[in-house]
Amino acid sequence: MNNHLEHTQKTKELIDEVGSDVVRYFFNMRTISSHMNFDIDLAKKQSDENPVFYLQYAHARICSIIRTVESENLKPATDNLNLLVEEEEQGLLKKLYKFEKKFYTARKIMNRRKSVHILKTLLQHSISFILSEEYLAAKKILQKQDWL
Repeated sequence: MNNHLEHTQKTKELIDEVGSDVVRYFFNMRTISSHMNFDIDLAKKQSDENPVFYLQYAHARICSIIRTVESENLKPATDNLNLLVEEEEQGLLKKLYKFEKKFYTARKIMNRRKSVHILKTLLQHSISFILSEEYLAAKKILQKQDWL
């Protein structure tokens, strides 16, 4: 079997074992010229140690918030951004503000590793905020007032 066919067969086996999303993400975490040791044990973990699991978890949490906002007919507004004074809130706002330009630039120059890093960093900040005491306290207040 030639080298290309052998590589293709091993990639198919890897996809069967851990899934195509995981394989795609792990390959995009590195530059094409770097050596890669694919950590199958890490790729199979169902914890935040596994970057794909972590990103899927972050995505699910953010989608849950969006569904709640939509079901309550809440409209996004920038009128009261001055109320967001906590470090976590300010950090997330800054990341969101810079995200579109950074991500577009990374995609434009076809730097997949940079795109993956930008997305991971934004989601880490998002989850950090969602799990923060400020967010949880605000959510409890809204629930008590029957807003959620």
